[in-house]
Amino acid sequence: MKLMFCILFSTVFFWSSPVEAQIFRISNIKISCGNEKCLSVTEKVQALLGTQTTLKSLKDKLRLFTLDSSIGRLSYRVFRVQTGIEIEIDYLQRQIISDVKFESNQKIDFEGIRKFLPFKDGQYYNRHDKGKVTELINKFLLDRGLGRNKISIFEYPEDKNISLKIVVNVGKVVKVTKIQIYSSNSSLTNTELRGISKFKNKAWQSLQFKVFVDQLAKNLFNQGYFFSKVNFSTEVANLETGDLELIVNVVFGEKFHFYFRGLKRFDRQELLEIVHQKYKNNLGTVSNDDIAKGINDAYEELGMYGSKVSIEARVGKNKREVTYKNYFVNIEEGQKIPLNEIPYSGNIFFNLQQLEELYYEKASTLAARSYLDKKYLAEFSKILKQEYLKRGFVFSKVPQPQVIIAPDFKSAKAVFLIKERQQTILKSINFQNISSELVEKIKPQLINKIGKPLNVVKIQDDLNKVLRLVREEGFYFARITNLSDKNIIQYSSNYNSADINLVFKPGKKALFDNLYVLGNAKTKGFVVEREVRIKKRGTITPKKLEDSRDRLSELGLFSRIKIIPKIKSETADNYLIDIFVRVKEKRFGLLELAPGY
Repeated sequence: MKLMFCILFSTVFFWSSPVEAQIFRISNIKISCGNEKCLSVTEKVQALLGTQTTLKSLKDKLRLFTLDSSIGRLSYRVFRVQTGIEIEIDYLQRQIISDVKFESNQKIDFEGIRKFLPFKDGQYYNRHDKGKVTELINKFLLDRGLGRNKISIFEYPEDKNISLKIVVNVGKVVKVTKIQIYSSNSSLTNTELRGISKFKNKAWQSLQFKVFVDQLAKNLFNQGYFFSKVNFSTEVANLETGDLELIVNVVFGEKFHFYFRGLKRFDRQELLEIVHQKYKNNLGTVSNDDIAKGINDAYEELGMYGSKVSIEARVGKNKREVTYKNYFVNIEEGQKIPLNEIPYSGNIFFNLQQLEELYYEKASTLAARSYLDKKYLAEFSKILKQEYLKRGFVFSKVPQPQVIIAPDFKSAKAVFLIKERQQTILKSINFQNISSELVEKIKPQLINKIGKPLNVVKIQDDLNKVLRLVREEGFYFARITNLSDKNIIQYSSNYNSADINLVFKPGKKALFDNLYVLGNAKTKGFVVEREVRIKKRGTITPKKLEDSRDRLSELGLFSRIKIIPKIKSETADNYLIDIFVRVKEKRFGLLELAPGY
């Protein structure tokens, strides 16, 4: 009887479920590759020899090898023999790019495009990327006014490696022969947009024109067109020459003029930005009061209170039919106000001296100099609330203070009305589904202690630590199942005490089986493998994986490292884990050396 199973690219032939579920012994493996570099993959495939498997499980195991970026194609057949099953594997190893050269009929610096191409020295070559490379280079040239280009990519195989030569036959210079401007107000086109005409009958430089458009948008804003929009596109104007028509769309919108008087701490441009932001936030509808408040808020950010802002608005149309709004803004700048008093009421746990120390510990520059700073006062109410929470006052309230400013703006005070309420003591921490020995290891390392005030601020830190400690015992996939349960913290009827209840799903211990290295082109596989110092059937823990990652990083070979453990199979007590190490290699210069090459 002969069975056959084959994967070739994305073509898969599946067997009926009874055959797929039947258990076979792998008695022989034949591998065809035709490349010395295939040795590392061959060794991993041969590790399957003598193992028991189903066809479905075998398919899943062999599919893992297709994740290796060095493999261009993989197919296999499975035959039933007297001693079990025999596997014939045929796969194609991709070649490593040793060099990428550009050749052109014109003097062009291609270094600007090289880093964006999928063809890079030291990486595996995929000829399916040729189309993308051609497209990127064409766009690069067209952005510089060069069109009708012919791009050819030549391959030069060198045993395990391949060098590439990209020949670029640059066509003629593409010019902008026609400019079409669509404007919301044609009477403004000749003056506000006159700079566009300089691009006509010139080589098309898209990057240069983008810079021009950005500057044009800024100029229109500074002229008072706060909501102007500028965008552009190109179309082929002449099929024979490839020359372009530049199409520019401009929406001016209303024109705003602001005349400021009394400015000292701000310049005109800073206040214009504040006003413009107000308009954006309110979708273009802003009252004089909104503008005045925005300016006042800006002064208060500097600690200057009592500023007076008066605004007179005039609306109309000018001779060019542009709707304008003129705002005459008169400002009497306020002053810094000494904060002479910070009275507290309702505080029992913290005395006045402790509150003052807390206030000045993280005070802003203004607050530290005893000036009124409303922003810091609001922040301090949050800081004080956190301090109460840390000490078990779970239901305490610290609202923002009432700020009282003297009529002459010479002094101020901030009144804090605190409601401490009762303090909650931690009565117990209950662990479900983990051993008492492990519980005794965990408890001393937590911030929250039995018999001490409940620190809800650090609950999340404790949960993270508990989970970490359980996983360090080898239960890598352990989790706490009741994190979203409201009763994870259970309070007594009078809220004087609380219990923390943790329900675990520890899973099984994670034991290391196989290592797969992905993304390495120049670096030998054993270089990565030797840094993952986990013994076969040894437990996998977060620290072991982190240490492995650190050692790989210290090699200096990789710009990115990702370590992913995946459950391969399981027994009654354990998970068997395959570790996938995905790396991205750094690009080294000719004089740079690194270990493992």
